[in-house]
Amino acid sequence: MTNSENGEVLHFDRDSAKHLPATGAVKDARWHTWTCTFGWHVQGIYPNNSTGNDVICCARSPETPEGGHGSVLATGDEDGRVSLYRFPCPLKNSIGSQSVGHSAKVTNVCFSL
Repeated sequence: MTNSENGEVLHFDRDSAKHLPATGAVKDARWHTWTCTFGWHVQGIYPNNSTGNDVICCARSPETPEGGHGSVLATGDEDGRVSLYRFPCPLKNSIGSQSVGHSAKVTNVCFSL
């Protein structure tokens, strides 16, 4: 899965790398990680007045050794903020914890083990 520049969610077959035009084929897929800034799981990371270009990157916390999904999503944005949300975050304009400490846009976020 990836996102296009205009906000589309695109799916590809892992083995053949061919585009899967029908997203229903993967609707119940369990993703190992999440780094796409567009999609049902991350709709809430954008404020109401967003143009869709505010959030540059995101990363879901790692799965637990017991097999549970990561429950935290970190985002980086154009204004130098790093924010944390519960994952999934499907409700629009969700409230997260924000930290400002960068003088420029945040281009990547990740979790360490």
